[in-house]
Amino acid sequence: IWDPTIATVARDMSDQVLRELVKHDVGIGWPQKRSGESAEDFRARTIVTGQSIRERLTQVVESPNYRDMDAERQIGMLEDAIRAARDRVRKMPQESDERYRMRIDRMRPRFQEGMR
Repeated sequence: IWDPTIATVARDMSDQVLRELVKHDVGIGWPQKRSGESAEDFRARTIVTGQSIRERLTQVVESPNYRDMDAERQIGMLEDAIRAARDRVRKMPQESDERYRMRIDRMRPRFQEGMR
């Protein structure tokens, strides 16, 4: 999963999203494993959650509105984006649904590339 909790590394990175999260001390945290969820399903859901958060935060920090806001409102936007991304994943079809598996399969290469 994309991990913005590595603050010292994030300060040196050119990644705008990570810089904003560190600047405003906004954390993301890990999803909780659901009761009865297999390790494979948890990992897959974690990948999808991380990508969803990443996409939503990128949209936020690249928006002109965000850049024009004060720090307090920027923090609120970042936190709202994280919450909205998690909600979006929660509302996805169940793990056994073929569409869910297809989305995970599409996300996996991007996740693996980001880990290198």
